[in-house]
Amino acid sequence: MKLFSLVFTLFISLSAFSKNIEINLTASQNHNINYNFGLTRLGSPNYVRFYLINHETEIIPFAHAYIYGADFSATHNCQAGIPAKGRCTVEIRYWPLFEGFNSGQLEMHFADNNDFRFYLYGEARR
Repeated sequence: MKLFSLVFTLFISLSAFSKNIEINLTASQNHNINYNFGLTRLGSPNYVRFYLINHETEIIPFAHAYIYGADFSATHNCQAGIPAKGRCTVEIRYWPLFEGFNSGQLEMHFADNNDFRFYLYGEARR
């Protein structure tokens, strides 16, 4: 069985996304990733972009994804999977409609037990 090696590199983006986060993958394993959007103005979107990078010589096939939480949405370009020596992009939006603390979850399932659970948090204020 292969082992995963995750390296998180945070840097500020000059685009509409507040943060870009790289996740380097080298094999199969389940992963839980916590991300806190922090304090967000009510009715204003806040974004994060994750790059899932495959350093292996074979594709990591994609199965399906689910998102939970009324104030969260996500898009990705992992259609067939993460190409060998390639990457796919996951973009998550937090757009709170009500004041208070919010939580959500994005589940992404890949073949061979390559599953990701993004636990999402944020707080909305006027």
